[in-house]
Amino acid sequence: MSTLLDTSTDPDDTTQTQDNQNPPSQRTAVARLMPGVGNTYLDSEFAQKLDSLEAFMEEQGIPITYLSAYRPQALQDYLRTSGTGITPAKDSLHSAGLAADLPMSTYTPEQRQAIVSAAKTLRLRWGGDFKSPGIDPNHFDLQPTNDHKSLINNFTPQVQRLRTFQ
Repeated sequence: MSTLLDTSTDPDDTTQTQDNQNPPSQRTAVARLMPGVGNTYLDSEFAQKLDSLEAFMEEQGIPITYLSAYRPQALQDYLRTSGTGITPAKDSLHSAGLAADLPMSTYTPEQRQAIVSAAKTLRLRWGGDFKSPGIDPNHFDLQPTNDHKSLINNFTPQVQRLRTFQ
């Protein structure tokens, strides 16, 4: 049996709380190598949650690969206006390093259920539960605030600084 590190303050509360999260100005970007994506950037708290999810998946023998993670706002804008994205948001959490997509259709129903359950234990939102603008079953994110624009505006210069030193 796997043990997931639940980073929430109240394991019985399955809603995404925002009170105990760092404000956008106090969040930190980290560089990360992700299978299927390559080098990218994530919010440090989200990266820790993905580490736990990946450890669970590895323990269960579920292959770990990603379709996407961080997206610069220009790419997000293109996906939104070109109609090529599944449910492209104007201010996506991908652009704040707080979202990643897994290839859920490649997993068995049992694997999908295990991944979603583990992600929710880690207090990640699953796009399969989204109502508007529509479901996105590959999408997982951490939403510390509804102010996505501030998250993006804080994250973008951090990514630029990290790129300078790589």
